[in-house]
Amino acid sequence: MAISSVYLLIDNERSIGGIASHGSPTDTDPNEIDLEAGPADQIQCRIFLETDGRDFIAPCKCKGTSKYVHRECLDHWRAVKMYL
Repeated sequence: MAISSVYLLIDNERSIGGIASHGSPTDTDPNEIDLEAGPADQIQCRIFLETDGRDFIAPCKCKGTSKYVHRECLDHWRAVKMYL
């Protein structure tokens, strides 16, 4: 898997919660995570199943609950997978 195909969803220069740092509350970015979403709408890491809302990426074209993963979790999984 090429790292260049990984898309970072949360930019360090933006605020978490669906509001860009330069926009108003009505200007939402579809790539940002809504931390106030209900359990059914919450984005979850597909490796460790955490929903903490930090640094989610979409490393492939999966959709639904399998779409997102933390960059750290993916790096850990790839490191461990090499030894299996």
